[in-house]
Amino acid sequence: MRLLRHLGSPDEPANLAFSPLSFHAVLSLLASGASGAAREQIAAFLGPAGADAHAALASKFKAAVRTIAFGDNPAAARAEINDWFRSETGGLVENLLGEGEGEGSVDGSTVVVLANSLYFNGHWYNPFFPRLTQDGIFHVSPDAAVRVPFMTGSHLHTFMDIGCHPGFNVLRMPYCTGGAGRKFAMYIYLPDERDGLAGLVRQISSNPAALLHKTILPKRPVTVGELKIPKFEVSFKVEASRLLRDLGLDLPFHPAADSSAMLLGSPQKKVAVSSVLHQLLRQC
Repeated sequence: MRLLRHLGSPDEPANLAFSPLSFHAVLSLLASGASGAAREQIAAFLGPAGADAHAALASKFKAAVRTIAFGDNPAAARAEINDWFRSETGGLVENLLGEGEGEGSVDGSTVVVLANSLYFNGHWYNPFFPRLTQDGIFHVSPDAAVRVPFMTGSHLHTFMDIGCHPGFNVLRMPYCTGGAGRKFAMYIYLPDERDGLAGLVRQISSNPAALLHKTILPKRPVTVGELKIPKFEVSFKVEASRLLRDLGLDLPFHPAADSSAMLLGSPQKKVAVSSVLHQLLRQC
């Protein structure tokens, strides 16, 4: 919620999609290789579990290490990293690292790149039938609307997990059970008012423990009148180092910080974070 408050500006409303889990994964890996005050600050930023707990979590990631000659051929190194993202995301994320000397680029001075990819391809537990797709009006703001295709509910959606609360409703859309019995679901928070999204974000942020908990929904499904969910695609890319600094995580970016413990051998200089690049594509 802290990321959402800073990424979403009520003065410049825009669609955005990001992955808190990806931020947590990369920062946990960074904490396992950092030392001193920088390591403690990362652990405090991630939560109350402590640095050792986050380092233990990082050790469980399905991570691989490979050597790349950044100094000899940064263009080839950048291409290899981009190819990895393309492969791990089924071709959805391409050219994450651009050319040039801008933020997020790779050049001859680069020492290490921590790359994280999260790819989820789920099927609804109660599927929508393509033949029932209908065009309809979707309000993107109080004064603007667009015509988009809507997934329309069928007899499979007669009873759904819906919670009704003052000012907003919550819909839970489960996916088919994943491997090892894992369960995933999409939660849609819908404000009553067309201009109520910013206020809903502030409301949830003020009490995330209650409003982002399963108790937000009734114990039993309720009867649904008409169910229509717009089909959409959102792509969002941000250089997040300034965002993290604004949230209080500044020591890993300081030249005096040292994250060289993640490197093999005996590095001759300290390693600080220069850039945090995050990109996410969401399709529904």
